[in-house]
Amino acid sequence: MATREHIHRLVETLPDDDLDTVERFFERLSATTDDPFARAHLRAPMLEPKTLSIEDEIAIAEAEADIAAGRIVNHEEVLRRIRHADD
Repeated sequence: MATREHIHRLVETLPDDDLDTVERFFERLSATTDDPFARAHLRAPMLEPKTLSIEDEIAIAEAEADIAAGRIVNHEEVLRRIRHADD
């Protein structure tokens, strides 16, 4: 079981950029003391990230190549084109 001293040491090793995230987590954790569902949710183990299949990796690489080649149109551009098509 973790001790307060150990947690303090861990916090001391974090870069300043992570302190806001840790603060929000601690605030949420302390605010759920009366909510058993929320506490169980916060205590649940993190799920392991899904490993991508070869097909997924190929699809991502193809999409990145399309983006780099300028073959992808973002949402704002689609809306702009639709508006101008009505003119």
